[in-house]
Amino acid sequence: MRDKVYLSKKEYLQLLKVLDMMVCILDRSEKRENADNRAYSLAIACAETDMVTRLASLRKLVVELITPEEISELDNSGIFDYEIPQMPYEDETYELRKRLEPYLVKYEKDSK
Repeated sequence: MRDKVYLSKKEYLQLLKVLDMMVCILDRSEKRENADNRAYSLAIACAETDMVTRLASLRKLVVELITPEEISELDNSGIFDYEIPQMPYEDETYELRKRLEPYLVKYEKDSK
């Protein structure tokens, strides 16, 4: 596998734009104090910016930068050995909130 893969300036800027958008969405969502508001804010912002399509497009761009032979080398390296997270499609809102809780930043008011 090559040590370097090159992007055009247009591809680089496309990648940077989507990463910046995602960081901004995550940052703004995390600044909300209420756990539900953080989760809903994140979901709404991702939907309104069509983030799934944008990220899929970038993934396609990155995968096309390497040859099928290089991909097979990566396959053998174990880099793609990861577990795809199970999505909670049928959980009720309360169950979703409980599952989300360990991943949320805890905000505590200063007591003076």
